[in-house]
Amino acid sequence: MGKIPAMRKNEHGIFYRAMLYNTLLVALLGLATIPPVKNWGTTNRVMTALITGERIDCAQGVSPLNKDYPFDSIVIPLGGFEQDFTPNKVTRKRLLAGAVAYLDGKAKDVVIQNGISPTGADPDIVLRYFMAYVKVVSNFEKEINESHIRVDKNHINTSTGMLELKENDKQSGEKKYLVISSKSHIDRAVADGCDIGMAMTGESAEELVAMVDPNQAIINAKGHTPPFWITFKEETELISNMYYPGGGLTVPLKRASLKYKESQTGPELGHYFPLLIIILFLMRKKNLRKNYTAVKN
Repeated sequence: MGKIPAMRKNEHGIFYRAMLYNTLLVALLGLATIPPVKNWGTTNRVMTALITGERIDCAQGVSPLNKDYPFDSIVIPLGGFEQDFTPNKVTRKRLLAGAVAYLDGKAKDVVIQNGISPTGADPDIVLRYFMAYVKVVSNFEKEINESHIRVDKNHINTSTGMLELKENDKQSGEKKYLVISSKSHIDRAVADGCDIGMAMTGESAEELVAMVDPNQAIINAKGHTPPFWITFKEETELISNMYYPGGGLTVPLKRASLKYKESQTGPELGHYFPLLIIILFLMRKKNLRKNYTAVKN
């Protein structure tokens, strides 16, 4: 009987702590909705893509400047290189898919988003690969003039690639773009362009490659599928666009990883709410379990 008051005291402590944590969680959840509501255009695109599976598209109703083609430019974000600086399987797949789209008459011009090349790499190797794929896919009946290909070389990730694309094309007027990339990456690439006011839609590289190279013999990537963490990373970064439109989170992280000096101020306090909610939830769970064990004993 002597232990009963102590147990009641413990139980009251658990109740008040739980009530405090729940109140804070509700408050933080409410505050966490402010950035997505503020960035409603981005939020609407991201949520629609995640819930319905529909591809992000902000090019509807926009007419291309070049009326002879459905799009003004085909945009191909690349996916990295091997240790010998040759294009890796992801990059080869995207370049081949871009060649298919070009031969299908999607656009007259092509932009290859190569980014900053590592020391020792040939920045024009992707240009030669793309031109070769156009010849191979067309059975050497067609080719593309090098003047219709531009390789953007001054960005560090997808978001800055879209910024560079906009900067390079700013004198041309509002263009309509077709982005060719991997299934796991296409929505995030298009979303980054949409966030900065570009008219974009996308097509899956896997679907385009399957039309001409179902066994992936041309690009020597048979059986290649992206690991789970790649898909998870792309979806996480897509969701982060609701809080950091246009790569507001991914760009500073990429700069830090490449030892670039961050050139912008830190994110607003409201952007930390999702992380605070997770930490608070874990603390609450751990504390309740600890006190439950104490009461039980």
